Amino acid sequence: IHGNIYADKSMKDRDLLGEGWCWDDDNPVLTPTLYSRKDRLLDQFLTELEKAGIVSFTEEEELRRLRHALSIVRKEQPEAILSVDTFRPTVARMAVEEFGADIINDVSEGGVTSLEGVRYDEGGDIFHEVARLKAAYVLMSVQPTASQTIDVLREKVKALREIGVENIIVDPGYGFGKDIRENYRLMGRQGEICRMLPECPLLAGVSRKRMIWQMLGITADNALNGTTAVNTMALMNGAAILRVHDVKEAVEAVRIYEEYSSSME
Repeated sequence: IHGNIYADKSMKDRDLLGEGWCWDDDNPVLTPTLYSRKDRLLDQFLTELEKAGIVSFTEEEELRRLRHALSIVRKEQPEAILSVDTFRPTVARMAVEEFGADIINDVSEGGVTSLEGVRYDEGGDIFHEVARLKAAYVLMSVQPTASQTIDVLREKVKALREIGVENIIVDPGYGFGKDIRENYRLMGRQGEICRMLPECPLLAGVSRKRMIWQMLGITADNALNGTTAVNTMALMNGAAILRVHDVKEAVEAVRIYEEYSSSME
């Protein structure tokens, strides 16, 4: 995998919806815009929001909203690659068994949340559920430092391999439990993760995050230029997948980076 784009769409708050969605009451409807580059796109339904201050949904509400959304996507875009964010094994099971979700993106590092400082054990063990489902799995770090992130990713990939999880994508977890300086320190060491785990594609999710807009003294709405700059840094440090809100701009950044890389061969 190299230079793939992972589009971030939320099922929780209409104010967080981006380009490619039309909202009618509680019914999300995909428009062609989102799939204009579907050959390079992983479409995601964000159920456990990665933004502090948003209260997590109950299991019942998460299941209800996802079932509704995934049924629409499977009808309108049956070949779409679907990734679902959740920390709940029950939700992962539903998404894979009922709708054929391709990827489970665990936003809790196997049961840990940096936002609340407690373990999630609701519904069982997410590692073992993903192993049973044979789904691809995104392991995202919530550790506060670059060194801890690298150590924990190494340990947890080993644990996942031991229980039979084969398709693992690693996410350093930019913005999760880390201050601005530590996020950039981690970016500088991202290549170490790629060399340490060469069989695991690395996903970088920096789009419009606090590490960009707060440092620049702007708002998230004005952080597209900064996002493109940091996305390019991520690509140059080995990222295989970019998780973004602005698909067109990210695709352009990837094309420029790939042209640059090929010219150096």
